[in-house]
Amino acid sequence: MEVVRTLDSMRREYERNNKENDSQYRRTAIREWVGIGVIILAFGATIWQTRISQRQLDEMKAATAVARQATVAVQRAFITVSYPVIEDMLNKKGALIGWSLSPEIKNSGITPTKNLRGGWVLEEIYGDDLDESFLPIEDPALIPTDKARRAFLGPQQVLTTYGDWRINRSDLEDADLAWIIRGALSYNDVFPDTPNHITKFCYLITPRFTSKHEIIPVVERCDHWNCADEECDAEQYEYMREFAKDAKERAIFNHGSPP
Repeated sequence: MEVVRTLDSMRREYERNNKENDSQYRRTAIREWVGIGVIILAFGATIWQTRISQRQLDEMKAATAVARQATVAVQRAFITVSYPVIEDMLNKKGALIGWSLSPEIKNSGITPTKNLRGGWVLEEIYGDDLDESFLPIEDPALIPTDKARRAFLGPQQVLTTYGDWRINRSDLEDADLAWIIRGALSYNDVFPDTPNHITKFCYLITPRFTSKHEIIPVVERCDHWNCADEECDAEQYEYMREFAKDAKERAIFNHGSPP
C-alpha cells in the first residue's frame, strides 16, 4: 500500500509539474507573440512616419523651389535695349554734319549681370528693300565673335557706348538710304544654377526732312529680333517661316507660277 501511495503521489506531482510547465510555456508564447506584434506595429509606424516625413520633405523642396524661382524672377538682372541714342554732330558754325549712333543698354533688374557680352552692327539698306513686305535681317546672335564686347552692369545701370557709328550728312540726304542697328547680348545672373540669358534688338532708322529743312531720325522697331530668352526661340521660328514664304513668293514672281 505504501508503494501505491508513493506512486500515486509521484504521478500527481508529475501532472502538476506538467500543468505548470504548460501554463508557463503558454505565458511565454503569449509574451513572445505580443512582443512580435509590438515590433510589427512599431515597424509599420516607422514606415508610415517615414513616408509622411518624405512627403513633407518633398513638399518643402517644391515650396522652396517655387520660392527660389519667384525670387530669381523678381531680383535677377534683365537686359533691355531701348531706342538707339542718336545725336547731331555739328561743325563750329552749328551746322549739322551728321549723326552719331549707339545703342542704350540697361540692366532693369535689381542685381548685377555676370559675363555680359555681345555685339551690335550698323548696316545700310536701300529704299527698294524698304518697299518690300518682308525685310530679311540676319539673326543678331550670328554677329561674328570678333565684334563681341564685354561689360558689367549693376542694378538699374545704363550703358551707352557713345558714338559707335557716324553717318555723314551727305548720306542722310540720300533719299534711298536707311540704316539698321541690330545686336544681341548674352549674360548670366548672380544666382547659381540658372540658365544663360539673351536679349536681341533691331531698329530701323530713316532720315526725314522737316518743313524747315532739318533732318530728323525716324526710329522703328524691326518686325523681328526684339526678344529676350525663350521669346527668341519663337521669334526665330517665326522669322524663318516668313523668310521661307517670302523666298517662295519671289521665286514664283521671278520665274512664273509652276505648271
